[in-house]
Amino acid sequence: MMSFSESDLNELRKLRDNGEQLEPEELRALNRKELFDRNRKPEPAPNATIGVTYRKVYETWLEQSKTGHPSERSIAEALGKSVSTIHHHVTNMVRDGYLAKDTIREREYVLTGKPFNPIGQGKAKQSPDTLARIREETVRLQNEGVAFDPAEYARIISGRVGKSKKTVRNNFATLRKEGILPPAENPFARQRKPKPEPEPKPAANKEEPMSQTTTPKITPRDITTTEVVPEKHYENPRAIIANALVGIYDSISALQRAAYQANDKVVYGFATKLMNGELMDIKANYSKDTK
Repeated sequence: MMSFSESDLNELRKLRDNGEQLEPEELRALNRKELFDRNRKPEPAPNATIGVTYRKVYETWLEQSKTGHPSERSIAEALGKSVSTIHHHVTNMVRDGYLAKDTIREREYVLTGKPFNPIGQGKAKQSPDTLARIREETVRLQNEGVAFDPAEYARIISGRVGKSKKTVRNNFATLRKEGILPPAENPFARQRKPKPEPEPKPAANKEEPMSQTTTPKITPRDITTTEVVPEKHYENPRAIIANALVGIYDSISALQRAAYQANDKVVYGFATKLMNGELMDIKANYSKDTK
């Protein structure tokens, strides 16, 4: 049985992600390594729950320790917080090693003297390798021939990387920019085309009046309104251009989907560049004018 070093496995991972075919033994070794990495629990970061109130509780406890024996009630009165809130932070401070039970007064706590180092203050950031793991699983699903569906991909990848479906789908936008996933559905694809202008009605035929020798007296009742023939309407040239651009965009989008299903990376990359280039901008501008 062959053994692979860490650098060898990294090279094998790159080859697999680039679509290279690996030997069965190489693929098994790589799968074992990735399975081990996924099951390995990361060490919890110290002071991960430290926040603003946590810091104030520590500082107030330190200040009151100089003149007496602080308690949860005295800290709550000093900070204007409830006793239950202070009890929650005191429990965390005991867990983090800043407070300990007083050996003489068992119901009281004393500071341990551990330096206060709130490295976990603020909102916890996403693990830096989350996107990389989601990218790897996305490429793996594509190599397995699974057709892209956002909900289905999110469900499968969520179970593999141990993240929520929402977290996985939030990273799809980045993968679309990288060209790994197809772009989102074009909002202009279903845009309504402008309604055709109604054809002008033909003017009614008027009979020639009979010639009369005498001019009769004309009354307001005898005056007829002359029918106005509508002018011939010509279609807006910008609307013609906008419709043509929509047709071009739909054709390129269909080309991109066909290339993706056929796993033709050359044509897929060509269609993606066309759609992400000036075509989308100019089509959006013309479509906006025709609304």
